[in-house]
Amino acid sequence: MKNNNTEKLIDIIKNNKALTLIEIIVTMAILGIIIAFVFSFQSFETKIFNRTVTKSDLQSDVRTAADYIVSELRNATEISLSTPANPSNYNRIYISSNQIAVNKTDGSNAFRTEAVIAESDDLNFLVVPSGASYMLSFSIKATKDGQDYQTSGRVILNNIREITGSTSGNSIYYIKDLTITDLPEPTTSEPITGGGTTEPPTGATTAEATTEAPPSEPEVSGISGISQKSFALTFSKQIANATISEGGAVSSFPSFDIIFENSGNYSNNTPITINVTATDGTTSTVVVIRNGVNWSIYD
Repeated sequence: MKNNNTEKLIDIIKNNKALTLIEIIVTMAILGIIIAFVFSFQSFETKIFNRTVTKSDLQSDVRTAADYIVSELRNATEISLSTPANPSNYNRIYISSNQIAVNKTDGSNAFRTEAVIAESDDLNFLVVPSGASYMLSFSIKATKDGQDYQTSGRVILNNIREITGSTSGNSIYYIKDLTITDLPEPTTSEPITGGGTTEPPTGATTAEATTEAPPSEPEVSGISGISQKSFALTFSKQIANATISEGGAVSSFPSFDIIFENSGNYSNNTPITINVTATDGTTSTVVVIRNGVNWSIYD
């Protein structure tokens, strides 16, 4: 009986074989291939994500600079694409330290992009005739981490009637007078006073009585978000003054535009009331709300 049990135990041990060295090596090789594929796919996804973020940052950077150029130059009273005789009397938009920079006549300097302008030719200005005035075309090319983004824009120069010197260049000098003097004066009609008959003399014609409509309010014709803290409004009339009821400040109101900047972040859907006064004395109130970096007029 003992011999039979011993033989059965020996048979069981013989039939339960362990993994061979070759099987272990093959298993490890397969696991290595799987792990390498997983890491490679994750690395690819990370690169795609980083490229997308970089592209989005470039687009936001360049478009903000383009909006600023349009706002600044639309109502410039004098421009020059070559260095003028007295450059300190002019504002200037140019490239400095691979950034689009703005130098103002008051001595202030500001950058409108990050260091994404690689070459001097990546910022270009061109002025061409457009009817009785001129049109400014410009292009901006930005480069970051191997990604490129380019945009172009154009703006009618409302107050430019003559261009001397160069009509193209990589920087632009300009003077912007916030006081526009060529707007038509409002007309008024004086009432006719005095006694006598109300019948017109013989042979005279009777003028029809007219009632002059009151001046219209300055209406918003466009809004563009700059960041979570600022936006620009374009009005149908030239703005003389603007106040914000919820804090913040209007940094400038060049002609028909105002740019609002606040010191803190407004939460989404928080209304911001803006009271504006046009140069003709008419007033209006605009309510703006924020949704992320997007600003919209609140009806």
